[in-house]
Amino acid sequence: MTVLAPHAAWRSSKRVRRRFHAGLVYTCLLWLTAFNILPLVWMISGSFKSNAEVLASPPIWIPRVWHWENYVNALRALPFARFFLNTMIVTSIVLVGTVFANTIVAFGFARLRARYRDIIFLILLATMMLPRQVTWLSVYIIFAKLPGPGPSGNWIDTYLPLTVPAFFGSAFLVFMLRQFFLTVPLELDEAARIDGANTLQVYWHIFLPQARPALAAIVILVFINEWKDYFTPLIYLNTPTKFTLALGVQYFRGFADYATQWHLLMAAGTALTIPPFVVFVFFQRYFVAGLALTGLKG
Repeated sequence: MTVLAPHAAWRSSKRVRRRFHAGLVYTCLLWLTAFNILPLVWMISGSFKSNAEVLASPPIWIPRVWHWENYVNALRALPFARFFLNTMIVTSIVLVGTVFANTIVAFGFARLRARYRDIIFLILLATMMLPRQVTWLSVYIIFAKLPGPGPSGNWIDTYLPLTVPAFFGSAFLVFMLRQFFLTVPLELDEAARIDGANTLQVYWHIFLPQARPALAAIVILVFINEWKDYFTPLIYLNTPTKFTLALGVQYFRGFADYATQWHLLMAAGTALTIPPFVVFVFFQRYFVAGLALTGLKG
């Protein structure tokens, strides 16, 4: 009994510490979740209010009268079909470029032997530390000087600055795919080459089919990123008929003879979140599996 008593006390204190640690972690997660979800709740709540209720102080969280017509008025006030088509065009081109460029570059880093390959890969990873805002001005100058179909004879006010960079790859996505390609057994390469396949055929028939879960995760990430992208269209697009949805909702902040109508802006913003939400709900299984297979889980 005297031997078992200290052991039982130690186990009890260990259990208490474990529960305290779990409670602390869950408390932090709840606060973090609330911090991130409150703006979304406020936007959804504001989409059903009048403009006066949105601006009321102290804030009104639950509308006194639910204005369902805000959604109809918001969609009627915007050339929604035009903005939606523009967004789908840009997103589709970016998805094609992203899948093509990043898979083939990642395949090269994972399988092809070349001098300075690892050094080049480290330089590529180093670019991830550079914020996009740092390069915006220099990239804008490049696009402004390149001859193109824009009104000023360059790439400005066209979709080229929004789509062409996708065909040059992304350091983060190349890293993700390279990590996945490294898990593909070398025996598959050797078997394909014995059957007479060249490097491009190995990439197309072996690696791309194997990479479907990882590509599903990348497609979801890129789709959501392009759908919500506001700053890139803001920088390069000037003609309202070329606006994407994320930029087009700014009509309610002064464009097209509107004063700022926060209730309509929030209704349009809420409607704008529905497609990415639906895509994520239906494909979250592939998204999680893709992140796990690329070694980025946890």
